[in-house]
Amino acid sequence: MAVALTMPLPTPVSRGVDFLQDAIFCGFVWLCGRILVAYVQVLRHLKEAEAEATGLGERATPACEAVRRAQRAMRKETWGLTLAFTSTFGAYSVARVLINFNRFGELPYILMVVLLGNTLGSWFLSNAHKLPRRAATEVKPSKSKLPTRKAAKRSRTAPQMSADLDEWHKKVRELSVRGITAQALLQFYQDLARTMPHYRPQVHTTLDVVRQAIIPTTQVRSCAFSCIVSEPRFPDKMVTHSWQNLFRDLVAAVIADAVGENSFEMVANHLEHDTSILGRLMKQRHTADRVYWICAFAVNQHSAICENRDGDCDSWTGKVHPPCRCRHPKIFSNTPPLLQVNNQSIYCEMNKFDDMMAMVAAHKPSFSQLVAVDSRFVLFRRAWCVAELVEADSAGLKQHVQVHSRKVLKDNEESLRTLKVEDMAASNADDVDFILNRISDKRVFNKRLQQLIFDDHGLLSNWHQLDTLHQMHEIGNLLKWIMADGGLGLVLKYWVS
Repeated sequence: MAVALTMPLPTPVSRGVDFLQDAIFCGFVWLCGRILVAYVQVLRHLKEAEAEATGLGERATPACEAVRRAQRAMRKETWGLTLAFTSTFGAYSVARVLINFNRFGELPYILMVVLLGNTLGSWFLSNAHKLPRRAATEVKPSKSKLPTRKAAKRSRTAPQMSADLDEWHKKVRELSVRGITAQALLQFYQDLARTMPHYRPQVHTTLDVVRQAIIPTTQVRSCAFSCIVSEPRFPDKMVTHSWQNLFRDLVAAVIADAVGENSFEMVANHLEHDTSILGRLMKQRHTADRVYWICAFAVNQHSAICENRDGDCDSWTGKVHPPCRCRHPKIFSNTPPLLQVNNQSIYCEMNKFDDMMAMVAAHKPSFSQLVAVDSRFVLFRRAWCVAELVEADSAGLKQHVQVHSRKVLKDNEESLRTLKVEDMAASNADDVDFILNRISDKRVFNKRLQQLIFDDHGLLSNWHQLDTLHQMHEIGNLLKWIMADGGLGLVLKYWVS
């Protein structure tokens, strides 16, 4: 604008340029004012939430701290924006005055003020003042080719004949479209009161639910649960989890991902008290139809484990899970090893997960992995789980982690920093030996594991280095929960309890 004014132009054109500049300036002032008003509204909502949480007594201390943390971040954002806007407004006004008095020599100084003000504002907005002074030492990935558990199975069972290979790919295709929507998963959880009357959210594991809800529900058709509740669809995410984890936490991790949470503590609380809020949030975010691939629902349990030959017991009653009476042929029993080479491996549904993931990724480039971490972080101490996480990262598959809460992460952080692949366990001791034998340099592998978990782009990076985007995301989540119940205060009460 300043350069345009210095050019010798005919009077009508000069007036037009002046009018255009004033119009743009007024539009800019209006836009900046609207942005600042929006920030003030967010601060007002946070202030109301703080007052509401304070009224709940001493038990609301965690809620109050979260609200105050959000207020501090919003005030910093507001100051950064105000600094950038003020420097721009002031510099433009001063520049117009100088140009009117033909003081063009001072314009470079005005430009310096604009650059300085906007740079300082951006410095606050980007959270650059909180970045670590020294970047983490880069650790080169190990050259060891460590196959995942599924890849290892496939390498020993994949057929060589073309006819068998066609059947193999046919089965992979069937598995790859057995996703279940977040809404269907929530509905299944709500129906547990009918399908599994003695269900206890704080006790029963995913294995319990598979034995006493999924298998009985699918017994008549002897099929995977997803085949009953939804049409064949490629999933958006594959969920990695442990069957020994609480089923409530598995569902909470998936729903938390669907509603944009970084942890599932709040969702797990609502699963026990009021699931309607979760359904409304998913509809508001248009994520109720997001499709997840979860082995418990995607694999036909009647083709492998429904007989309960291991004698698994209910976590609440201690009674042995009743065996299924279906007559569906069992592709693999628990007696022969799963890696055994035979013709039945072509039709097995438990040795094709890696091929299934590759097929889904080919059809849907946005396909990613959701890691549902249990509250004790046992997942990171299971040899096969750790190996798969590292391999998925090396393969470039995008990974998302759902943990229980910030407190649980803080309590387990030190133990996670001492993880070593040599100390990890597996159900079968031979599996541990197999993994260790495939790692040529265990020291480098352990460093790579630490980097995968803790570095700037690691699995848990959102919890340690929150830039402005993530801060705004967390504040948005906080406001989302506060306003989800229509001002009744139920969310904060559940939070406190």
